[in-house]
This record gives sequence, structure tokens and C-alpha cells, in this order.
Amino acid sequence: MAEIVQSHVEDMLPEIYELQQLGILLPSEAKSVIKRRTDFEYKMRRRISIKQDFMRFIDYELKLEKLKQKRMSKLALNEVSEGARYRSLQRIHFIFQKCLRKYKTDTNMWIRYIIFCKQIGSSRSLGFAFVESLKHNPHSVELWIMSAKNEVENNKNMTAARSIFLQALKFNSQSAKLWTEYFRLEVLYVEKLKKRQQIMQACDKPTYDNTDKEFMMYKTAKIVFCKCFKKISKISSTDLSRFSDIAKQLEDGGDLIVFLYESALQKFPSNPSVWMSLAKFIVGKDITKCTAILDACLKTIKTFECLQEVIMFVISEKEKIKVPSELLTQLMANIDLQNFVISNPLSVVELGQFLLSEKIHVIIHFIIEMALKIFPKCKELLAFQNSQFIRNSRRRFVTSFRSHSFRN
Repeated sequence: MAEIVQSHVEDMLPEIYELQQLGILLPSEAKSVIKRRTDFEYKMRRRISIKQDFMRFIDYELKLEKLKQKRMSKLALNEVSEGARYRSLQRIHFIFQKCLRKYKTDTNMWIRYIIFCKQIGSSRSLGFAFVESLKHNPHSVELWIMSAKNEVENNKNMTAARSIFLQALKFNSQSAKLWTEYFRLEVLYVEKLKKRQQIMQACDKPTYDNTDKEFMMYKTAKIVFCKCFKKISKISSTDLSRFSDIAKQLEDGGDLIVFLYESALQKFPSNPSVWMSLAKFIVGKDITKCTAILDACLKTIKTFECLQEVIMFVISEKEKIKVPSELLTQLMANIDLQNFVISNPLSVVELGQFLLSEKIHVIIHFIIEMALKIFPKCKELLAFQNSQFIRNSRRRFVTSFRSHSFRN
């Protein structure tokens, strides 16, 4: 072991000598560098090596490289020999690769090595890092995503990026994050093609694009989304919001967003947040369609929690909904009281107090009566019903409710 370490120390002497001659390193600093590297070489080659020793060696070499670059710019040194410029980087590559040969399943170390290769522009080592890391860590979603992004951003190869995602999904079909990034890839690719066509048309040049119209309407992205819902057994509304956030970044993503929510409702018909997300997107564009969505939500999910979310949504969007009390009255008139479920009467009282603070008195009496049919002896509900505000609001409710029923 000592002979190997001594050989490595002798190999670094020309580099240290040149840095010292150029004034980049002082004589005392050169001695310190040789000593520290020798110590790290011994630690790296001992029988029971520790990963932290490799990491400390890498950190030391990276700091030394930064110091070297800073002093070169300060001294205005443009002409430096190839040895002084690249041997330190080759040494860092060597330390990384020696560490990764021993710790092949350490994904954090692979990611760190990949980032280092990108920073110094080492494309050959970067390709090696992706191949080896994915061979030993096929279930690492982060590595697959980084590999696909590298193909798109650096190599401009969309076909290779697609094949990487398809291969990744064979090992990680239950990963919502992987499906989301694949969906993002397809969406951004179509957006890029559309911008290219706009530029070519503005310059009065032929586009030479034989792309299908359905493809330009995000057909592939829609297929990816539907496949995701079929493959993943446990997918949440949070995952759906990630897909919709991607579509909201598009200039013409309105139809795609509606498609996402309508497809999601087939998977989550009893999730109020999905209904509210669709209604929130449509409320500023078509109030009639938004009302139909809220009505369908209450008819599908017959719980007080769902009713509470609908009321909160209407109040929060009162700037877009000109008369929220009229819309709520219309929705209340269509509710089937016989099959409605209320689990906690106190939550009804809290909602009634909130509606009083918002000065929406029309539907308070309706909600209280609905709760009293299920909890006829609840003291809190009876006390709230007999309060002065509720007695005054009852007349408004009956008048408004009857007028709405007469219109229908």
C-alpha cells in the first residue's frame, strides 16, 4: 500500500511545482497540500475504508480547485499547462469512481458525482455515471428523471428521453413523481413545437412539420395521464394537483386542465377537493357550468363536509360570483335531505356562525333544519335556532326558497 501511495504522491509533484512557480500556491501551502493528500490516500486504501473518508477527500479537492481558480483570475493567468489545469479534476473523478465502485447503491453519492460532471462539462463521464448508477439503482426515481432531463436539455434527444421514462416505469410503475415528470416532458415538447411553428410562420418559412393535430393537442400527455391512473393503485388528489399545475403553465392549457379534472372525477367521484378544483378553474369563465359542477358534487357526495366545502368555495369566490347567496339558495333547493349525512352537529353550528359573520343569512335556517331532522334533541342546534338572528333570517330564507322553487 505504501508503494502505491508514494507513486501517487510522486505523480502530483509536477503539478504542485508548476502551481508554486506561477504563484498560485505558496511553498508552505504546497507542503500542506502534499501532506493532506498523502493522509487521504492512506485512509482511502486501508482495509476497512469509510465513506466519510472519500467524501472528505472530495470536499478538500473541490475547495482546492476553487482556490486555484480564484487565484488564477486574480493573477490574470490565462496560460497554464494542461497538467495544472486538468490533473486536479482527473483526481476528483478518480476518487468519485473509487468510492462508487465500493458503494454502488448509494444514490446520493451518484447524484453528487453527476452534478460534478455537469459542472465541469465532462459529457463522457456523465454518460458513464448515468449508465452505471441506473444499473445498480433501478428503483431510484431521481436518477431516472435526471437521466431523461440530460437527454432533453443537453443532448436534445426526445426519443432517448422517452425510452428512458418507459424503461424507468417498468421498475417504478407506482411512482406518481415519475409519471408526473413524464407528463411534463410530453407537454413541454408540444409547447416547444408550437413555438417553433409560430416563429417559422412569422418569418414566412415552411415548417415542414407532419405532426398530427391530435398530437399538438397534447394527445400523448393525455395518454400518459390516463395510464398513470390505471397503473397506480394509491394515487391522491395531491398528485392530481401536480399534473394540473403543469397544465396551468401553458398558454392554451384550458382544455387539457378540464380533461385532467374530468378524468380524475372518474377515479375520485367521492373526493370533494377534485370537484372544487374543477369548479375553481371554471368559475371565472362559465358560471352556469360551475353551478352545474357544484350541483353534481352535492348530489354525488351527500355529506355535510362536502356541503361545507361547497359553501366555503362559493364565499371565497364571491368576487367572481356576483350574488353568492342566490347561488347557494339554488344549490340548497336541489339537495335530497333524506339521504344527507351529518356526523357532527357542532360543526353545523360553527358553519352557521361563520355564515352570520359573512352576512349570508339566506341558507342558515335551511342548514339548521336539515341538522335537526337528524339530531332533534341537540341543545346547541336548538339554542342556535332560537337565537334572534336565526328568527330574523327565517323569513328571508322562506321567501327566497319559495321564489326559487317557483322559477324552477
